[in-house]
Amino acid sequence: MPDTPPGSRRLRLVEAAVLVLAAVLRLAGLAGLGRTRHAEGLLVDAHLYWTQAGQLVAGEEAFGEGLYQPPGYPLFLAALRALGGELDAVRGVQAVLGLLSTWLVLRLGRRVGEGLGAPGLGALAALITTLSPTLLLFEQDLLTPALGLVLLLLALELAAPLWRGAGGPARAGLLGVLLGLGAVVHGTALFAAGALLLAVASLRRWLCLAALLAGLALSLAPTTAVNLERHGRLALVSHNGGLNAWLGNNPEWKHTHFVPPGVPFRELVMAAEPWQRDLAERDAWWWDRVRGYALGSPGSFLGGLATKAMWSVSDVEIRRNEDMRCRLRLEGLRWLGWLPARWGLVFPLAVAGAAVLLRGAGASREGRVVVGLWAALHLGVVLFLVADRYRLSAWPLVATCAAVGLVALGRALADLRRGGRLSRAWLALPVVAVLPWLPLDPVTDLDPVHCDYVHASLRAETGDIDGAWAGMEAVVRQDPVHVGAWSWLARAHAHEGRPAEALAALEAVLAQHPGHYPARMQAARLCLGLGRGEAAREHLARAFEVPPQRPEAGRLLLELLRREGRTAEAAALLAEHPELAGAP
Repeated sequence: MPDTPPGSRRLRLVEAAVLVLAAVLRLAGLAGLGRTRHAEGLLVDAHLYWTQAGQLVAGEEAFGEGLYQPPGYPLFLAALRALGGELDAVRGVQAVLGLLSTWLVLRLGRRVGEGLGAPGLGALAALITTLSPTLLLFEQDLLTPALGLVLLLLALELAAPLWRGAGGPARAGLLGVLLGLGAVVHGTALFAAGALLLAVASLRRWLCLAALLAGLALSLAPTTAVNLERHGRLALVSHNGGLNAWLGNNPEWKHTHFVPPGVPFRELVMAAEPWQRDLAERDAWWWDRVRGYALGSPGSFLGGLATKAMWSVSDVEIRRNEDMRCRLRLEGLRWLGWLPARWGLVFPLAVAGAAVLLRGAGASREGRVVVGLWAALHLGVVLFLVADRYRLSAWPLVATCAAVGLVALGRALADLRRGGRLSRAWLALPVVAVLPWLPLDPVTDLDPVHCDYVHASLRAETGDIDGAWAGMEAVVRQDPVHVGAWSWLARAHAHEGRPAEALAALEAVLAQHPGHYPARMQAARLCLGLGRGEAAREHLARAFEVPPQRPEAGRLLLELLRREGRTAEAAALLAEHPELAGAP
């Protein structure tokens, strides 16, 4: 058996060192997370996914209203919970998935580097991948990137022989299954599926293309069938595409992009009149609004896309629900912010690498596929919402292109030192390098009050009620119109038997969201308890007017009018709304 060349042995040692570093960073990250309340508390989508997983394990209906979000990730969590996995174990599994992603990027980089004469490109791509603080932070949370990236990279690993003319329909069919599973985890994988379909079609291997389509259809069949059966609508995965598209494509998109969960987001969603439309019909309604905006105000629509395109390459970490920049302010996780693979540093190199893979000598078909996949996934970010969770779906591809760009830049500088000339194409690099650092709208800035609210919410989630009280009160002192904090304080005051304080907090909510039905009903009950009959009637009347008209509010109002002897008003209300006749 021939000896391994010394250069190959050294390269394998370097690759192993990168994988060891990836493991160490993840272990250190989990240890740092354990020093924060994020270790026990889950917020927004992570909380929803974990709750749905628990419902699935208990045999309950987790998707009763339809597939608002893709069901793949809750099903994955449910499988882990069924095996006895709690939060720490699930995070450990996701760290293993992250390590697997690093290894798959290493292999992808090796293959891309073969034609470029860069055997170390895999180690470099894997290093860039794993030195991303954003990637590590999202892996720690119960969110989709850890699983979604593994499925994408496994698909690329499986597809590798196809680009060299090997492999057959069976491999292509399995590739389609993986792509479909990726879409069932996170819908942006459909953009990757489209790009790979075009890549396989370019091979003119029609049997493989048919098998790929069949595998994709097989993975998407269950969700498509549920959507058809329950709603009579053709939707491949979920019904939130229309809403997400509208959030990023409307005249006020800079506001709607950042609408926080809770009361503000609920009020926005109510615009689709859910009492008249099921989930699929609401999705179609949002899509109609997007089309109307694009066709009715094409200049504004295209201007918004251009602005989002600039945002999408910025070094600023742009939030949607979660803002990982808040975590980097915590003692246990602050060190993650020192990791160097930030978007602003990596993006210019990735653009240079993409140019090499598309036009350079030795560029392979797989290299062109990598660029095409990055473009497809990035297009989804610009068309919908510019947020880190969505940018991460292409991070391994960006890292691979950046590794190519770094190698190409090193070679160009070496040629220059030997007396050669720098290609004019490199003159564009400084221009590209400036793009991520251009100033953005202030709405993208880190909001310290938002971070304080997140930390206060985590205190409440983990049972530190005193700390939550102090945190929420600090939030409303800094931001007197913070609806989330006032809502929490209203519930907490009511629970502690302080109705006047609870009512004052509710009035702060209703001043901004007068049509919030739960707040109106809670305020009415508090007013009754405080003997404020007139105010209670006002709240009940306003609650009854909130679409759709709620019988509970109407019957309580009717009962109160009768009890106070206001028979004429009660009779008028009953005449206008005879459906309340069954009231006590």
